[in-house]
Formats: sequence, C-alpha cells, structure tokens
Amino acid sequence: MKIAIGQFGGPTTVFNASLYGALSVSTSPKNGATMQSFGLVGGVAGLLEGQLAPISSAHPWLLDTPGAALGSGRFKGFAEVAEIAVKQLQKQGIDGFLAMGGNGTMALAKAVEDAAKAMGAPLQVMGVPKTIDNDLVQIDHSPGYPSAARFVIKAVRDLTIDLEAMKGFEQVRVVEVMGRHGGWLAAAAALVPHLAQNPSQRLAPFICLPEQPLCVPELLEQIRQRVAGTGSALVVISEGVQDDTGHAVLQSAGTGSSADTILGGIGAQVAERIRQELGYRVRYENLGLLQRCWAESQSTLDREEAVALGRAGAAALLSGQSGKMVGYVRQGADTQPYATELIHVPLEAVAGKVRILSEAEQQLTDEFLHWLIPLVDLPSLEDHPRLPLTVLKS
Repeated sequence: MKIAIGQFGGPTTVFNASLYGALSVSTSPKNGATMQSFGLVGGVAGLLEGQLAPISSAHPWLLDTPGAALGSGRFKGFAEVAEIAVKQLQKQGIDGFLAMGGNGTMALAKAVEDAAKAMGAPLQVMGVPKTIDNDLVQIDHSPGYPSAARFVIKAVRDLTIDLEAMKGFEQVRVVEVMGRHGGWLAAAAALVPHLAQNPSQRLAPFICLPEQPLCVPELLEQIRQRVAGTGSALVVISEGVQDDTGHAVLQSAGTGSSADTILGGIGAQVAERIRQELGYRVRYENLGLLQRCWAESQSTLDREEAVALGRAGAAALLSGQSGKMVGYVRQGADTQPYATELIHVPLEAVAGKVRILSEAEQQLTDEFLHWLIPLVDLPSLEDHPRLPLTVLKS
C-alpha cells in the first residue's frame, strides 16, 4: 500500500513525532500488507502539485525536532481544490492519504475523501490531530498543546519573578499568548501559583480569554488593587481577545480566515490603557512563535502521544479504514490517575469545528486544573525560591 503523508497548518514541537509514528508502521497486523510512505512536500501546495518524496525510514531525530519536516503552510478553499488533489494522488498510485493537522486540515481531509468518492477513486483518508490551540472537538486534547502550555507556564513563572525584581521601576507586565478562538494556552497560566510549595503565598496572574468579553475598567481596577497590595501585577491575555469595538486586533489583515490573517496586538492596547489610565510603568511581552517551536518545552507525554497517534493513523489506513481522525479521550474522572483510550472520530464531526473553553472551564476551577495537570507534568515544574526577607525596623 502506498500512502502519502502531509503536514498542514502551524507546526508544533511534536508535529514531527507524529510523522515518525506514521513512518514506523510498515505492515498491517491483520493482513500483513506492506506500506510505502511518501511525504507531501510543502503542505497543500505540494498536494496540489503532486510533490511526493519517498521516505524509507522513520528517522529518530524527528522525535525531538520542532517544525514540520515535510514543510507545511496554510490554505483556504479546500472544496475547490479537492478534486485536483485526488487526481494528483491517483497519478502517482497513492492508495491512502494521511493528513496531520488541526480543524482546517480535517476539513481538507473530508473534502478530499468526498471528492474521491464522487470520482470513484479508491482512496482512503485518515486524520491525525495537531494544534497548540487545543481547539479540535471530540477528543480530550490535541498533540502540541501540552508542550506549548508548559512553555507558557514556565515563561509566565519567569516573567513573574523578573517583575518582582523590577517592581520598583515598573509595576505591570502584559503577556500575550496564542489562542485565536479558545483561551486554552492563556488558561494554562492559572497553574503558575501551584508551582510553589505553598500556593497561598503566590497570586495567579490576571487571565483574559477570548471566550469572555474584555471589560477594561474592571481589569484596570483589579490591577490597581493588586499593585496597591503587592507592588506589581501580571496579565496574561489571548491574542484572540477582542478590543472595545468587539473586533480582534490584527498584525496582518486578510479575510478573517486563519489561513490569511495574523492576530496580535491586543496586549499592547491593554498595556497602553493601563499606562494612560493608571499611570503605571507597563511592559508588553508577546510570547510569539516560541510557544509552538521551543524544543526545550517538549513534554514526554506530548511526544509519546504524538508518536502513538501517527502510528494509529497509518495503521488504520493499512487495515482498510477511511474517513476518520484518530485521537484520545480521557478514561475516568480528571482527578484519577491519567489514562486515555484511542478512538476514531468521523471526519465530518471535527472538520472546521472549533472547541472553546466551556463556561465552567472558563472559571479555571480545580476541576479544570486537575484536567490540565497531567498534560503539562506539573510535578516536574518548580517555582523559583525567594529569600525570606524581613526588613528590620530602625
């Protein structure tokens, strides 16, 4: 069996780990069918131009190398090009198409499968999830999110202690993180106080989510009270939080699709409001692309699950399955030891759909934190110690 593997959308630290998993599958346990793997070079552009490269082995360096080894990118209008994609795959004798990516990629996979059926082409299609945004529905979490969440937690931890050192000069930090529609990455910062041995000694940053309207006057008052009490305040805000006019702030405008629009800058606007209305010295930090590509933040769990899902997607093609995305769901309550179950979700159930934080999850309750803790391997993350300074009275 010849399968074409494509990587689509924004990379993660474990995107290539899923590729490694897929490439490590060589035979079907059911029928002994052998698999020949071809990489689609350049994402959707490579798919449409038939740029296939044979890959003979699963290179170990893929396990801990960020980015997309096959080349990725973004695209829109999948339905219009699906027939072209099928013809290109047919031309080169491809039997199976393994699409790795997020909800847009699953829409592409569904469009290609539909086109193949309409054309009478015997093409099997499977999806492997990937996104740091954690916005794929039907599964517990997406590969890429745990490692990015660890990065955010460690970055906010270190920015906090840096701010503590500088609060005599500047009082507020506004840290912008990724998250177009869902605030999953910003929400991870709620774990920062739990890094301390005595969490009651640490205060959580103020967290602004795209799921919630931003009330700037309320935020300003919270910041004023925090600075009055502790001397400093840190705000974590998702890039998708809307401004006072109800619009997202853009670095680069397009049609509004994630394929051609780059968000960014809401943090700078909030920082300026703090500066102008409260008179504090404020510094704006955008964590940027480091969230998805900082190799040192890769978690063992994230890598292992990415490999397993890549392997599961390829194995599903070998066993004759099509039209589904592999993924994990949590077994048992979130407070129980972490355990998952592999599932196969119909592509139509995930294609183009966006998962956001539920109203309960937006409250960042203990239940949400218990769900998050095993994903980021909280026990391996430590807070920085502080000196027990007690100033002597003169």
